[in-house]
Amino acid sequence: MFQLTFGSSFRFLVLVMFLTLSGAVSVFSQVTEALLRQQLVERGIDEGAFRQKLKERGILYESIDQVPPEEYPQIEVIVKEIIAELEQAKVQEEQTLQLENPTLDPDEADKASDAIQQASKAVSEGASIEEAVVEAVDEKEPDLPSPKIYGQNIFRNQTLQVFRQADNIKPRDNYRLGPGDELTISIWGTSIFERTYTIDESGYINPSAMPRIYLKDMNFSAAREKLLRNFASFNRFQPDQFEVSLRFARTISIGIFGEVFNPGSHTISAINSAFNALVAAGGPTDIGTLRNIKWIRNNGSVEKIDVYKYMSDPTIIDDFYMSDNDILQIPIAERIVSISGAVNRPMRYELIEGEELRKLLEYAGDFKPNAYKEIIQLKRYENDQQKVIDIQFNQLLRDGGDFTLRNGDQISIRTIPSPYRNFVSISGAVELPGEYEYTNGMRIDDLLNRAVLTEESERSYAVLRRTNRDGTSNFIRVELESILNNPAGSDNLLLAPADQLTIYNRGKFIDQYQVTISGQVRTPGDFPFDPSRNMRLRDVVLMAGGLSTTATDFAYIIRRTLDTGEPEYISIDLAEAMRDPASQQNLIIQPNDEIRILSKTSFIEDATISIAGAVRNPGSFAYDETMTLKDLITLANGFRLEAATNRVEVTRLVIEQNEPTRITVATLTIDDDLNPVGAGDFTLQPYDRIYVRTVPEFEFPKVVNIRGEVRYPGPYTILSDNERLTNLVRRAGGLTQEAFPEGATLRRSFDETGPIVIELDKVLQNERSNANIILKDGDDITIPKIKDFVAVAGAVNTTKLYRQDLLGADNRITVVFDGNRSARHYIEEFAGGFADNGDRRKVTVEYPNGTIKEAKDYGLFMYYPKVEKGSIVRVGVKDPEKIKPETEKEPIDWGEVLSSAVTQATAVLTLILLIDRAGR
Repeated sequence: MFQLTFGSSFRFLVLVMFLTLSGAVSVFSQVTEALLRQQLVERGIDEGAFRQKLKERGILYESIDQVPPEEYPQIEVIVKEIIAELEQAKVQEEQTLQLENPTLDPDEADKASDAIQQASKAVSEGASIEEAVVEAVDEKEPDLPSPKIYGQNIFRNQTLQVFRQADNIKPRDNYRLGPGDELTISIWGTSIFERTYTIDESGYINPSAMPRIYLKDMNFSAAREKLLRNFASFNRFQPDQFEVSLRFARTISIGIFGEVFNPGSHTISAINSAFNALVAAGGPTDIGTLRNIKWIRNNGSVEKIDVYKYMSDPTIIDDFYMSDNDILQIPIAERIVSISGAVNRPMRYELIEGEELRKLLEYAGDFKPNAYKEIIQLKRYENDQQKVIDIQFNQLLRDGGDFTLRNGDQISIRTIPSPYRNFVSISGAVELPGEYEYTNGMRIDDLLNRAVLTEESERSYAVLRRTNRDGTSNFIRVELESILNNPAGSDNLLLAPADQLTIYNRGKFIDQYQVTISGQVRTPGDFPFDPSRNMRLRDVVLMAGGLSTTATDFAYIIRRTLDTGEPEYISIDLAEAMRDPASQQNLIIQPNDEIRILSKTSFIEDATISIAGAVRNPGSFAYDETMTLKDLITLANGFRLEAATNRVEVTRLVIEQNEPTRITVATLTIDDDLNPVGAGDFTLQPYDRIYVRTVPEFEFPKVVNIRGEVRYPGPYTILSDNERLTNLVRRAGGLTQEAFPEGATLRRSFDETGPIVIELDKVLQNERSNANIILKDGDDITIPKIKDFVAVAGAVNTTKLYRQDLLGADNRITVVFDGNRSARHYIEEFAGGFADNGDRRKVTVEYPNGTIKEAKDYGLFMYYPKVEKGSIVRVGVKDPEKIKPETEKEPIDWGEVLSSAVTQATAVLTLILLIDRAGR
């Protein structure tokens, strides 16, 4: 009965859809003759019948390579028709419907679409169609579970892979050749030759001008030697100038059944071994065997495959190349045991006949160094209960035996239960402290000889700590001097395992004192005390690098009693002690003495003098009695240009003994030599404050700038404090004919004022106008050219009157000035009137000088501002809550309208009467 390839209907559907939907890439351009033949076999179609049908259709080509590319589409259609006819006679109607109209649920359809895209990409990378489809479908398979039994990992973690044609895998010497393999033969040297040959169904290749050569079922190495001999008879070359390579490995179809994740028929490249083939099926499941895999060859012979043998010797892969229609059958594993604990590879293992406990340990990588081997514990299920069995492993080894294991056994290897105790240790004042091996009869002197006492070790006292079985410790006093003088004496105790001997340093039993020196020496710090009491004050100063230049001639020794720490302060004539070592001032230093040497600067008042005002570098300076007023002014870099040298004020703090302080001020005149005039005996005092006044009404020239439409634009110096805007315009030659004074602007930097609105046109008409402002330093006046246009923007109907390219932002349109008319005139005449959302009360006019005027609502009528040249008219938008569709507008209350009109008319008449009376 006809069987679908690729292991499932889904895979077959992907192949059919891919062949049908490949589009511009023709099926005939992708499939070799061998692959087509393989497809015919898998579809159950007789090759002879197929070729006969081709001849009947007028196709007489012997090889696909002979087909011109332009005929691919036509021949492809014919081939599909022939296959359909032959399958119709062989396949049942239900299977034919499944082939022509495959149905999948939506999830399966999505998978098929993804698989087709993946297969197309693989083909573009060089894979064959079968390989591409298998890879695409396999990628959609769920992730494999983590390995639980030793050996499963090589199938589940990509240790092994399925090779495809595009991988350019070089065949091993044991690769068995067969029909469909393509061999490339290259010769260089005297003869230059390179051809590719395909092994035909009969097992031959057919070189031109040579007898055909039979290669079927030969391994690659033997075939290479045979080809070398045959081609050497017809060509001239050296053996090293001949090469055979596998250009294309045939595709084989194998069956993988039993306990694998993806059982069924699989199409793979023949360059894959049986182990690679198992990867295509996902490998054995958690209950599938790894040790008794059956390999049923197409000739009926059966071999067994053991994955553990391959893992221990990967070279055996050469013996496991498969042929077309071979079958791998994976039974259930018969004996699985686990081992845990102190082994190098704790895991579950599959054992076969003849393998027991010792082989299991070998698979597990043997014991860890800390494994307890005396007793190995085994848990076993037997007679509907679990039992614990203790295995005397060491005795088992001595007897040369083994222990039989059963399916489900659990082996546990424990670690050594307690730490080692065959040692003694020594620490402290020895050259080689640490642990040493304990031996029977070992004594204290044996340990001392190994560790070597230091010169500083205390010989009169040491401690031996001995740990008892209950965890407590005994402390034993040891006299090392007695042991060293008489090793045979009773003090030289026998040692016990884990004994700890502590040797003390002599310094531990002596008080360690120090001497401290601080203050005005070059390297202050702490120094060890001389227990011989031969250290003096001068010695400590010299050990500290000697005195610094600011050291006082006296010093203090702070001496504390050793029992209470109560201080005593001793004053020393330091200069005398340093000058004469035999002086009584050069005291003997006692334990923990602190020598403190003071600085001369500590007794000097940090007085200052300051200078400010019209000097180049005002500030404070340290006072010295030698400093004069000339020195102070010079340190301040001299007077500034505006300095009034006849107004130099000196403010002085008068300090008298036991009297309140008071302030005096003196005004001095300074000559060109910076000396005070008429005060030759003037001297500075601490905390004097000198202030240099400036010349009255001194100021640097002030400059303003005028630009734009004047005859002589540029910067101008202000001639007086009250110079006004009109004066500047006259000095600049007046306005040009193109000047637009209404748009003049002024920007003032003085006091960060910024822009100021000016009405230059009114100022020029009336110089007494308040707008004729006084100029300030840095003023910048700009007078623009005449602007003969007006802009209208906002909520107006300009879009109904003008093209979009004529409009600016916010529906803005710029038109020619039409006289000093109202804003409403420009809105209605040039902007199409108010838009539906335009608010008549939000009309503004922005004038060239920056001022803005708004429309005013007087009830019965609106007042709109007049428009000048260069103005911008803007119409605001109504508030959103006031905009209502026509359908939502409230009906007009004509009574209310009439009442309001009467009220407003009365108000207007009253206003007219009042104006008339005022005129009379």
